[in-house]
Amino acid sequence: MLMLKLLKENILYAVAIDQYHMLSLLVDVLKSMKKLKPFCILIDSINSHYRVEAAASEGTILFAELLTLLELFNRNNVFVITSAQIRHGEDVLPGYDYLMLWSDTVLEVFSTRTYRALRFHKPKIDTVFCFNITLSGVRWVKCYPH
Repeated sequence: MLMLKLLKENILYAVAIDQYHMLSLLVDVLKSMKKLKPFCILIDSINSHYRVEAAASEGTILFAELLTLLELFNRNNVFVITSAQIRHGEDVLPGYDYLMLWSDTVLEVFSTRTYRALRFHKPKIDTVFCFNITLSGVRWVKCYPH
């Protein structure tokens, strides 16, 4: 098992109230790169504010600026991991076109009655990887057509 040996003093945490605030937080990290020496930036639900703010053109511009800033981190050897969720009733992931353009890897995680599954959209891989989460960890299982 891989142990990351993360110490709480090495973890910074923030909650962004909107895309502008998220950009501001990331610019602060960028300004302090030498001091902070970030290894990885994790953003949960990167599209949650975009979903609300995309109705105005400024919301789309802020989302593109956010992705561009994250690319700058990535080019400076900082791993960038984001999640983006689709809500029940939505047919398309908000910001999907932008995420596909800026992301190296895009995968979908979904559940069935008997397992969870991963499907890669970028790079495009036709295989679906199915698994269950158990007390002892992830157990890979045979997938059935869906």
